[in-house]
Amino acid sequence: MSLVATTTPNQPATRQACTGAELVEGFRAAGLPIADIVTYTEETDPNKLMGRLGGYVEKLAWVDTRIAEPRASGVDAGGSIERFGAASDAETRDKYLAALDGGIFGDGYRYRAGTMLVRLGKALTPSQADGYRARLIELCSD
Repeated sequence: MSLVATTTPNQPATRQACTGAELVEGFRAAGLPIADIVTYTEETDPNKLMGRLGGYVEKLAWVDTRIAEPRASGVDAGGSIERFGAASDAETRDKYLAALDGGIFGDGYRYRAGTMLVRLGKALTPSQADGYRARLIELCSD
C-alpha cells in the first residue's frame, strides 16, 4: 500500500524537520514506540543505494515495539526512512517498490513527503501506521 503524503492548498507547511535522524526523533517525541534505531552508511546499506545516482543520501531503520512477530526483521520489524537528494528520486523509488507490492516487499505501508520516503511493516494496523504518516506530514511536508 503506498500512500503519498501531501499538504492541502490551505495547509501551511511547517517543515520543522527534514533529515531522517530528526524525523525519527519527531516520531519518538510524538510517542511512537521506536527502539533499536540503526543509521546506515554506504558500507552497511543493505540495498547498496546510498550515495549512488538516484539513490538515497540517508537511511535509518527502527523496531516498532508493538510488532511482536519473532521472525520480523528490517522494515517488517518496524520501519525505515530513506531520504533522497531530490523529490523525484523519492518518487521513483516509491514507484519501484509499488511494482513489488504483493511480493516479498508487499502489503506494508509507504508514505512520501518531498525527499522523504517512510516504509513501515505490514504487521502494523492502519491506525498505527497513520501515526507515522501524520508526523511525517507535520514535520516534512513542503
